[in-house]
Amino acid sequence: MVHTVVDVHSHPIVDFGDGEDAGLGLPIGAAPPWSAHRLLELMDEHDVAATVLSLPNAANRIADRSRAAGQARRSNEYLAGLVAEHPARFGGLAVLPGRSTDDSLEEIAYALDVLHLDGVSFSTSVADEYLGSPRFDPLLAELSAREATLFVHPVEAVAARPIDGGLNPSIFEFVFDTTRMIATMVVHRVHERFPRLRVIATHGGGTMPYLARRFQVLQNVFGAGEGRAPLTEQELTDGLRWFYYDLTAATSPAQLPALLDLMPTSRLLAGFDHPYMPASTYAESLRQLRRSPLLTPEDRSRIAHGNAAALFPALAARSAIAPTSSGPAD
Repeated sequence: MVHTVVDVHSHPIVDFGDGEDAGLGLPIGAAPPWSAHRLLELMDEHDVAATVLSLPNAANRIADRSRAAGQARRSNEYLAGLVAEHPARFGGLAVLPGRSTDDSLEEIAYALDVLHLDGVSFSTSVADEYLGSPRFDPLLAELSAREATLFVHPVEAVAARPIDGGLNPSIFEFVFDTTRMIATMVVHRVHERFPRLRVIATHGGGTMPYLARRFQVLQNVFGAGEGRAPLTEQELTDGLRWFYYDLTAATSPAQLPALLDLMPTSRLLAGFDHPYMPASTYAESLRQLRRSPLLTPEDRSRIAHGNAAALFPALAARSAIAPTSSGPAD
């Protein structure tokens, strides 16, 4: 059994008085119910020691610069307040106004140096420009210099909306957007240029574990994009293994082998996506990890808490959670 779990993927539903959920901009009645009390109950029920809270797209979705900066600031102060109320149970990841580099750099300093949040969150893309694009280099350089952890959550690409079949984007489009983000960061060699940055890709890396071999082969056939030299197979593999991957909705007997074929367990993290995923998926995910014949007890400990403790050391100290003996190294 997984005895101690750190959940790196959880989103509070926040109304700052405008009737909208701050994270997604949905009318508050259309968002699932959320309370810190209910989350703590679920955590206790499923032996989750700590949960890392994030609102990755709260400011990136807002085009107006002043409004985006204000949304990031009040979101970060709200998250810091939740952490202050439950320091041993909650971590918080900073929101950035990603359409403005200057405002993002200012907010990084405030959120990490003043509020002492545990890392930063961001969306896979901003107005269909993907993280890894050169416009985001100053942001990534600052986070790398700080050896910060960056949690990257998908959004629906604007270009995908006419062809999404009317389905909620979280069903398919989110995992496609994560795949695009990973590919963009790899071909732009972010892992080589900003090696001290730690990046968490969500939902088991989207479709990338299943497409990795195709990516390796055809990137050398068709190129890595205009002006970029192709990566060797080993360089591309190193790029994919540089990420950390949370296992939200990615622990099934079909998914886990593909992930483990691509990367070591030292790169995998527990995640449950409360309140958007049903509460029943806590038990389902933990059961699948417990029963997988591909995992050793040490593997399960790494995934459950050891890797997260190394990525979020302040939270680990508050929660008295130790990294596994091998830590997050490959």
